[in-house]
Amino acid sequence: MRDKIKRYTINLTKIVVAGIVVYTGSVYAIDYYQHSEMEKARLKTQNRVIMESKEQLEFELKEKVKNLENEVLESLANCETGGIKDRDGAILLDTNNEMSIGRYMFQRNTVIHYYKRLYGKQIGRADAIKIAVDKEKATELARDILFDTKLGYKNWWNCNKKLNLKTKIEIIKKLK
Repeated sequence: MRDKIKRYTINLTKIVVAGIVVYTGSVYAIDYYQHSEMEKARLKTQNRVIMESKEQLEFELKEKVKNLENEVLESLANCETGGIKDRDGAILLDTNNEMSIGRYMFQRNTVIHYYKRLYGKQIGRADAIKIAVDKEKATELARDILFDTKLGYKNWWNCNKKLNLKTKIEIIKKLK
């Protein structure tokens, strides 16, 4: 009988020890799992903050680049029109015996050429004049010529030299 009690006690002790090991392991596993989930949540939040910061910086950079482009366009318009008060209505007979019109002193053929090249649109002479004297459309076209073509600044030869447009445009393009 004593042997039975001894075996029973040994087996019971083994079961209790095994239970404690399983329980302790479960607690450890649960703790590890909870810690792991908390770490994942922390990293996810941190990643979201980094992405939001990156998006904000990209937005701010784009705004600053746009402001620099606007400064170049404003100085070009001032240079081309020579300080005329109504820049959009400016008209000048150029050295090639063609009329240059509007704030950027576009010639009709220049507007027609770049509308086809940049936008794939075939426009007539009357539309070219309307675009050249329209502040928003002329500015959009001048922006695209200067910043989206390789040598667009050469369309404004004298003001390019006076304002150093080539260098300014190259710097702005690098910022993009």
